[in-house]
Amino acid sequence: MTEEQLGQLFKSKVNSKAGTNNESGTGMGMLFCKDLIEKCSGKIWVTSKQGKGTKFSFTIPGGVITESKLEVA
Repeated sequence: MTEEQLGQLFKSKVNSKAGTNNESGTGMGMLFCKDLIEKCSGKIWVTSKQGKGTKFSFTIPGGVITESKLEVA
């Protein structure tokens, strides 16, 4: 990806190209991913070398779910 493409990746609407099977898209998929991950207190980032490949990474914090018991007297 070019620096310009990387800079636009998580912005509102992106002009997307046709997919490998000529499918169309809205260009908003990565924005939705970013929104969901950040709502889960996570982070998303991308590294890319033009002509070599692109790597998308994210983290979401783990947690412990506990069950509360309601006691009635």
